[in-house]
Amino acid sequence: MYFLRQQHRVKPFATINISRNLRVLRNIMINVVIMSVAGAPSFVITICILAGQVTDETVIYCNLFTLIGVVLITITSFFLTKNAKKSFINLIQCLK
Repeated sequence: MYFLRQQHRVKPFATINISRNLRVLRNIMINVVIMSVAGAPSFVITICILAGQVTDETVIYCNLFTLIGVVLITITSFFLTKNAKKSFINLIQCLK
């Protein structure tokens, strides 16, 4: 109670930055779309396994979709970060 009584100036609400919130929401929506593209092949393979109709073409197409999804996730996560150059340099140093 002593600590609560000492707080004379407390702002009831934090300032809301609309443009920042919209940027964060946009980034989240981009990531959700890309994750659904990357996760679609697993869903298709599961349905095909349950239906008992797994062919070589199904596996090839699902692998291609997964590869495209991984590339999209990598590219967008690289460009959505503010320190993309720093992240890339850290990645190169980790691979050495």
